[in-house]
Amino acid sequence: MRTRPESAPSPASSWGVANHDEDTAGLLSAPVAARRLGIGTRSLGKLTAADAIPSHKVLRRRLYDPAELQAWLDMGAPAEPGSAAAVREAMRGGAV
Repeated sequence: MRTRPESAPSPASSWGVANHDEDTAGLLSAPVAARRLGIGTRSLGKLTAADAIPSHKVLRRRLYDPAELQAWLDMGAPAEPGSAAAVREAMRGGAV
């Protein structure tokens, strides 16, 4: 297995992207988000695929903002496709 010398830049930094951990600070992975919501990861995946719950794609990972998840819960946890946009709009408007 080839390894990169310690002084070589990571591929992400060569693309002008900050350190992956810095980009995701405060965001939750799918298993952690599902556990906090009290649902299974499959249910979370279905809600995410339907754009019913707010999420962010960072590189190859789907991550969740705790504030957006709380706003989603405060709105009654809507499961209708496209509900994530309503949650984000409510957060921008300060309604949640």
